[in-house]
Amino acid sequence: MIPLISIVIPIHDEPDQHILQLLECIVHQTLQADEIIIVGTKRFKTSKEKIFNSESLKINYYHKENLFPGGARNFGAKKAKNDLIAFLDSSTRPDPSWLDD
Repeated sequence: MIPLISIVIPIHDEPDQHILQLLECIVHQTLQADEIIIVGTKRFKTSKEKIFNSESLKINYYHKENLFPGGARNFGAKKAKNDLIAFLDSSTRPDPSWLDD
């Protein structure tokens, strides 16, 4: 049975390019996550159309003003629907086998 996994990503003020590169890495994982939870801690600068139009990822976005990264991760973990939760920093670019490993 394939495990259902949620990925929580806190973002603060990252440019579109960084977030899109991270999502591209997630799309190419050998084991796919069931949901991606992005917790924005500052006003959302990234083009929502670019991020949320992904056909291969289920992305949920939450805005929680002025949370530190740990608080944003905890908030995202509480929103996750799966028992297995993986965390990524917005500047991380995981290898394709990251979730599988």
